[in-house]
Amino acid sequence: MVSVETQKIGYDLLCTKGTVEKHVEVKGLQGDEVCFLLTANEKACAERDKLFCVCVVTRALTDSPRCVEIPGVALLADYEFQPVSYRVTKR
Repeated sequence: MVSVETQKIGYDLLCTKGTVEKHVEVKGLQGDEVCFLLTANEKACAERDKLFCVCVVTRALTDSPRCVEIPGVALLADYEFQPVSYRVTKR
């Protein structure tokens, strides 16, 4: 496992085990609901990178955290994306 988040490539960790490789974006949540923010860069990575997945850690600040792994294909097919903010610049 190698941290690549400073490279701003759309995910946090490059994970390998044998010949298996995953590009993992990690999201930590306090509660149980799998509801999180995703940047435009992270979403674009999910759209183009077959190795992309999101690992959502719920109950992250407790003694019993739970990890939910969502492959990029499932993220795009099974989850709803809603805009929550806009960048505004002068025309």
